[in-house]
Amino acid sequence: MAGGLMKKIGFVGAGNMATALIRGMLDAGQHGAADMWASDPVDAQLRRLKRAHKIEVTRDNRELVRRSHTVILAVKPQVMAALLDEVRPEVNPRKLFISIAAGFPLRRLEAGLGGQARVVRVMP
Repeated sequence: MAGGLMKKIGFVGAGNMATALIRGMLDAGQHGAADMWASDPVDAQLRRLKRAHKIEVTRDNRELVRRSHTVILAVKPQVMAALLDEVRPEVNPRKLFISIAAGFPLRRLEAGLGGQARVVRVMP
């Protein structure tokens, strides 16, 4: 792809919901471990995910967004606004953001991403 953007799926947040989604996608065979990666501030979560699913991990949310085509926002609603502020410089109209955070409205997601990203809100 242009600009070195890979068709990766990035998970911001490596907790239970992200882990379940990663496991399901891998088990379904639609994506391989090389297609996915995750960021989280908790090193133990990242080590667990890397060991269990062989995906790439990072603590750098901006790098994850920069290098991902699709970004799954799997963080608690109370940290979402700060996360969106952090990653906004990496947002562009080619990226798809999918939020699984309950209680954080679509309009706030769109505004928090600068109004230039494709955004979907889902409840798994």
